[in-house]
Amino acid sequence: MRTLAAWPGPWRPQGATANRLGVVLTASLAWNVLLVLDGNTAVGATAAGVVATVAAYPALALWIAMALRNPGMSGIGTWLGRRVLSISRPLLLVTVAVALIQLPSLLSPQAHVIDDVTPSVICASRDVLHGHDPYQTPELLCLHRLHISAIAGTPLRAGQFAALSRYPTPAQMRAVARAASTHGYRTVSFAEFGYPPMSFVWMLPVASFGRDWWVMWTLLAALAFDIGMGLAARQWWPAVVTIALLQWGSGSALSAATQGDAEFFAFALMAASLFLVDRPRLSAAALGLAAASNPLAWFLVPAYLVFTARLPGWRRRVGWLVGVAAVSVLPWVLIYPDAISGVLGLILQPTFAFGIGLTALNVVQPLTPLLPKAFYFGALAAAEAGVLIISGWSRRLAAIAPAMAVPLLWLSWRSEANYLGQLPLLACAMVVGLERLGWTAWRSPAPHRTPGHELTAGSGL
Repeated sequence: MRTLAAWPGPWRPQGATANRLGVVLTASLAWNVLLVLDGNTAVGATAAGVVATVAAYPALALWIAMALRNPGMSGIGTWLGRRVLSISRPLLLVTVAVALIQLPSLLSPQAHVIDDVTPSVICASRDVLHGHDPYQTPELLCLHRLHISAIAGTPLRAGQFAALSRYPTPAQMRAVARAASTHGYRTVSFAEFGYPPMSFVWMLPVASFGRDWWVMWTLLAALAFDIGMGLAARQWWPAVVTIALLQWGSGSALSAATQGDAEFFAFALMAASLFLVDRPRLSAAALGLAAASNPLAWFLVPAYLVFTARLPGWRRRVGWLVGVAAVSVLPWVLIYPDAISGVLGLILQPTFAFGIGLTALNVVQPLTPLLPKAFYFGALAAAEAGVLIISGWSRRLAAIAPAMAVPLLWLSWRSEANYLGQLPLLACAMVVGLERLGWTAWRSPAPHRTPGHELTAGSGL
C-alpha cells in the first residue's frame, strides 16, 4: 500500500538494478520502433532499411548483455537508462490506456491470424477432445475447418514447392491448397502439426469455442503473468510491469496473448523460470513446462543450467526440470506415439528461410547469397556453444547466458520476430531474478553475505 500511496511522488531509482532495468526498458522501446520500421513497406523493404533492421537487433542484444554483466557501466547507457526508467510510471499509464483502447479490435472475430500456430494448436486441442490423434490432422485441413486462408500455413520446400528457392507467393500457396482439397487436404507441400504435447493442453478449456474465447483466455493468463512478475519485482514493479506491457505489440509473449496464441504460455513460463530463479522448484518446474510446450524453451535450458550451476541445490533443480517435463509429455506420447515423429518433423522439415535475422539479407532483399541451411545451423550451434563455454568459465559472464540464448536465433534459418522478440522480456525477468537472489557468489555465499541478503544499490555481478 505504501508503494501505491507514493505513486504521485518522484521516483529516482538508483544502483545496479536501476541501471539494468533502465537499459532493458530503453531497448524494449527501441525494439518496438524497430518492428514498426520493419513493418513499414516504405522503409523495411528498402535495402538500407533491411540492413538497418537486421543489424539493429544484435546491437540491442549486445547492449543488454553488457548491462547484465556490468550494471555500473559508464557513459550514455547508464545516463539514458536512468532517465528512461524515471518515467516508467507515466509510461505505464499510457501503455495501459493504449491497450484498453485496442482491446475491442483484439476480440473481434475479424482479427487477423498471422501464422499457423494458433489454428494448429486449436485443431490439436479439438482433436484431443474428440478422441483423435492431433498429429494425424493435416495443417491445411485445420486451416480450412477454421476458415483461415492457406497463406497462414507453413510451406515446405517439397512437393509442388520443391523447385522454388524463395518463399512461395500467396497465390502459389492458395493454388496448392485448392489442389489438396480434392484428397483430404493432405500434401507434403505444407508442414504438419509438430509442437510438443503441452502446447495443446493449455488451450483445451477454450478449444471448443470461437476466437474471442481464445483471446480472452490468453489475455487473462497474461494479466496473471503481469501481476505475478510485478509482485516478484517488489519495489521495482513500475519499471518491470511497464517493460512487460510494452511487449504487447513487439512479437513477444504478451503480443502472442492478444492473438489467442498458445505460445504465450511457453514464453511466459520461460520468463517465470528466470524471475523466480531464487525458488529452485518453482523455477525449474516452470522451465520444464515451457520445454514441454514449445521448442524455443529448449534453447534456454542449457543456458539456465549454466547460470544455476553456481546456486545451491543444482541437482534438485535439474531433477525438477527433467521430472516436470517428463511427467507432462510421457502420458501423451503413450496415447499418441506419433508425437515423437511429429516433433522431430517440426525440427527437420525442409522449411524456407524466413525471418528478420541474417537470412533477411537474402529473403527480403537479395543483398547476400543465401547459403545452405547447414551453414546457418552450424553458425547457431557454434554461437550457442561459445556463450555456454564463456559463461560457464566466468562467474561475471554467467548472468548473460539465459538472456542471450534466444537472441542467437538471429543466426538461424528461420529467425522469426516472435522468437527474437522475447529478448526484452527475458532480460527483464533476468534482472528481477538477479535482484531476488540478492547475492552473487553462486558456488557458495561470500563470507560476509547470507543467501537472503538483498542486492544493494551499488552492487554488481
